[in-house]
Amino acid sequence: MNRTEMAIEIIECFQDLGRVPTRREYLGMGSSVPIHYRTLVRNFGSWHNAMKRLRLKNTEEWNKIFDTSTVYTAEQKPVLEPASEEDLSPLEKLRSIKGESSE
Repeated sequence: MNRTEMAIEIIECFQDLGRVPTRREYLGMGSSVPIHYRTLVRNFGSWHNAMKRLRLKNTEEWNKIFDTSTVYTAEQKPVLEPASEEDLSPLEKLRSIKGESSE
């Protein structure tokens, strides 16, 4: 099994999990992981290098791990309505009268 095949197997495992586990969590998963941790380190060098390579070389598959349905684009951002006069603190009321921004 080469690195590309290993990467695909690992990413599929992470997709089923719904997130990328930490090294300790991966070790704790025991026999439910497709690639043994030692084999992973032998081929990629370290856990960090393996995750870095998976993220850079398999970008599309890596992005499928995370639920991106709640990510807002510029057009989808919710519009915040200004607070009513009753909800403002006395300081904010004074700033609005003077014309200063509250930021």
